[in-house]
Amino acid sequence: MKSNLGHSRDEISESEKVLLLAAKADKDFGDHLRVVLRLPSHRRKSMINTALAEMQRKGEPPLLMQAIALLADEASAARMLGYLEK
Repeated sequence: MKSNLGHSRDEISESEKVLLLAAKADKDFGDHLRVVLRLPSHRRKSMINTALAEMQRKGEPPLLMQAIALLADEASAARMLGYLEK
């Protein structure tokens, strides 16, 4: 089954891999990511949009920005939280 992001639900995208690897490499980042993913949708989206604006201003890598942008999508956020809690 394909998700609305163009990959099967069992397949992890490159952007998701970036976040998972970062969360495993840095416990504090992983903990913070879990907190953000558990926020109500409107608060999470607001935080993501603010973070993306700041990242763009700083010239952060596009792949990292794509990974963070995924978290604004409800299905992607739930999926990522599921991966992190395995």
